[in-house]
Formats: sequence, structure tokens, C-alpha cells
Amino acid sequence: MMIKNFVRRGNPMKIRQSYSRREFFKTTGGALILLTVVAHLPSDVASASGNTNAPQRVKPSSPNIQRLLDEMEARGHRFWSVPRKDGEFLHFMVKATRSRNVLEVGTSQGFSAI
Repeated sequence: MMIKNFVRRGNPMKIRQSYSRREFFKTTGGALILLTVVAHLPSDVASASGNTNAPQRVKPSSPNIQRLLDEMEARGHRFWSVPRKDGEFLHFMVKATRSRNVLEVGTSQGFSAI
């Protein structure tokens, strides 16, 4: 299924693009996630004021966990339900918003979201 973008008759650019369903959801989903993260960030996160309420730096993984992740990466992507970069981004979003309860909804072989 292709989704056509809306073009008004009076638009001087007359640009028409078609997106597959996956591309459409990937683009709009990414934009919505970005807006959500920005909207929920505390105003003092970007400041260098030394505020004690600022989020703490994430501690690096233990060597055993890192070794296991590297080994799984070397064997290929058949063990990953979510690609490693996507998982790291989802983890970052949880930490950035200081969420206490998180529900991860995914299909295990497709899209994943919080």
C-alpha cells in the first residue's frame, strides 16, 4: 500500500512523493518520538548549572554483559528482537525522561516502541 502526500492545487512546488506504509510509519513515528522526548526533558538538562536534580550519567555495563552483547553481535542478528542501536535509543529515552514504569510494546520481528 502506498501513501501519497497531500498537495494543494495552489502549491507552486507541486512535489509529489509516495511512501510505503513502513516508510510512512518510520518517518512519522520517529518524529513523534523525538517530540515526546523533547517535551518531557526537564528545562535544566541542557544547562551547565550544576543542579543536583539533573539526570545522572548512565554507568557502563559490566564487562560480562558487554562481552555477551559483543559475542551476540558477532554471531549475527538472529538473536536480536530489537536491533542494538534501537535498544540503546529506547534505553536512553527511558533514562532521559526519568521514567519509573515503562511498557515496551513490540512485535519481536518488526517495530518496537515505548
